[in-house]
Amino acid sequence: MRSYPEARVRTTTSRAYYASYQRCLQWEQSLPAPGAPSRIRGGAHQQLIDRLENPSGQCSKSQREKSRELAKLLLRQRELRELSDYEMTATVTGPLGTEQMRLTQEVFDYCDGLAHPPASTRTRRRRG
Repeated sequence: MRSYPEARVRTTTSRAYYASYQRCLQWEQSLPAPGAPSRIRGGAHQQLIDRLENPSGQCSKSQREKSRELAKLLLRQRELRELSDYEMTATVTGPLGTEQMRLTQEVFDYCDGLAHPPASTRTRRRRG
């Protein structure tokens, strides 16, 4: 990605985001029930992120953890895509594209069961 022209990095960043969005949407459909959006308004992409952030209680603990992690990843990818697609005065270079590709790989790994959320993002039980 470092040696690619800016236009290619912008295009790759955008397409990678949409691939992750579609994969998250597909993964969500495999859950026992969709999450609840926290906002009434917002486009389809924001609504998916909201549902992933607020998974259904019908989901297992691991599904809820994975859902929240996917929401974080997808939100970060959307931010990078928006920078690439709409901020024409910003310089979009290889490192941004490399980050987007890394995030896309993480999304697919989580959805395919090849990775699990880091321990720091998992819900901890209270002792009491």
